[in-house]
This record gives sequence, structure tokens and C-alpha cells, in this order.
Amino acid sequence: MRAIAVAAVCILTAIVAPTGVKASVIASTFDSDTEGWTGYGDFTDLAWAGGMGNPEGSLYAKDAALGPTWGFEAPGKFSGDLSDMYGGTLSYDIYVSHGGDWGAPDITLAGESLTVYWHDASPGSTPRQWVHYTVDLTESGGWKKGDTAAPPPTQAEMQNLLTNVQYMRIRAEYSGHIDHGYLDNVVMTPEPGALLLLAFGGLGLVRRRRK
Repeated sequence: MRAIAVAAVCILTAIVAPTGVKASVIASTFDSDTEGWTGYGDFTDLAWAGGMGNPEGSLYAKDAALGPTWGFEAPGKFSGDLSDMYGGTLSYDIYVSHGGDWGAPDITLAGESLTVYWHDASPGSTPRQWVHYTVDLTESGGWKKGDTAAPPPTQAEMQNLLTNVQYMRIRAEYSGHIDHGYLDNVVMTPEPGALLLLAFGGLGLVRRRRK
């Protein structure tokens, strides 16, 4: 059902979008495979988990016990020119096996000349259950230019970063145990107003064509 809902938004956008307009939802729901995702840090056994998810179907990996914090790294569709995502949101569901924390960033969004970090997730406080997060893709969305004491990016810096995203990472390790984790329903959505304007503009274009 979740894939149908995401696909419906994407198809509607494609149908009504005027030529040259790029705004659309980017999503990984892991209904049948890993969708090109990989990992970073000391992960191992990355795989699609058909029997686990929110609902079933998710991305799985576990700790290789080598030291560095591990997590999941997004495929190419979550990189490049994502300027249309400014003002929108990034959301995801995560399940971790063990609780705890040590201050590593939860999301890393790397641009060509600036990397920003989001530190506000806390799945380690609620292990062994699915937790949902939604993050605003703006300078006021909780992003930092370093650790939690670092300043946030400016509006110009955040907008510039989104014009050429190099990679996106989502942390999955929250303890010193040999842990494992699952990721599901990663969705980047443009600003709602942009989608509405896109739809109304496209429908107007369709009406003119019918005349």
C-alpha cells in the first residue's frame, strides 16, 4: 500500500507537470530489494529483509564490530540537483536492536563544499521498535555544520548544498553492542506549496491544450 501511495503522487506529478518542471517525490520503500542502497562505517551483511519492515520489506545490516559508527548510504537518486527539495521534508522509519547513544550525527547530507548534520533522532532510547522521523530541508530544520554545538547553515548555504548533493547517510548504530538495524520508507518530498502550484499549473496547461 505504501508503494502505491508514493507512486500515485509521482505519477500525478508527472502527468500534470509542465515541461521543464522537476519537482517530484523521491522514495525508497524497499518492497522487493535494496533499491541500490549500501552502507558506511563498519557494517556487514547488508541485505533486503522481506519479513521485516513498516510494513514488510526493509533494508537490513549489522555491526561488523570494527569500531567506526555504521549506517546506511542512499543511492544516486538521493543525490545531484535536489534544489526542488528546499522547503520540503526528508522522512524515514528506523528500527535498532540496542539502545544508547554517543553523539554521532543521525543524518549526513554532503554537498560539494559543505556538509550538514542532523542530530535529533533518538531511536536508541526506544530499541526494538519502529520509530518515524521527519526533518525539514531548510536551514531551520535542526541541521548543523558540525556537532550539536556548531551553527546551523544559512539559507543560502542550505539552498546551495541542495543544488549538488554528493551523498546522504542515515545512522543505524546507537550502542556499543554488536547491533543490527533496519531502514524503511525513506522519502524526500518537495515543499507542499510547490507541489500544489505544480499541479494547478499543469492542469491549466492541460485545459489550454484541450482548447
